[in-house]
Amino acid sequence: MVERSAGTKTRRLLSMKARSLPPIDETADPLTLFQRHISQLHEIATECELFELAKPSLTKLLTLCKHETYRNNDRCFRIFLLAMKFLSDTNALKMFSAFYDNKIFTRLADFYICWARRCDDNHSFVRAILIKAEKMNARPKCAISIRKRSSAFP
Repeated sequence: MVERSAGTKTRRLLSMKARSLPPIDETADPLTLFQRHISQLHEIATECELFELAKPSLTKLLTLCKHETYRNNDRCFRIFLLAMKFLSDTNALKMFSAFYDNKIFTRLADFYICWARRCDDNHSFVRAILIKAEKMNARPKCAISIRKRSSAFP
């Protein structure tokens, strides 16, 4: 008898369901395709399994984000945000740091606001993130200033 790890059957069933999803129109722009794919995965996957199923698509999307056209694209950021909501705080913070280091989404105020939201307990870290937003000239500036005022720094 072959011994399998816990969840093997679940992963196999989910991958079969993922293969049987309705087809996506290939003529749409890449961001629409990724957004639909991740939305479809949300319907069939549990929190832990979603990221493993979406990982190949997110890797392709990350490659796309390195292109100047999509580097600071709000729609592209929203797709990553959709997938990141299922990550642990530690892994999500690593992704935010990687995006910042690679200068991806650094001109979007929402990027910094979502990053700060993930680490609300650490006020000094939130302050540092909002300072980075100002240095990178993130837009819209009013969103950053509102977030600064709403944070109760000791």
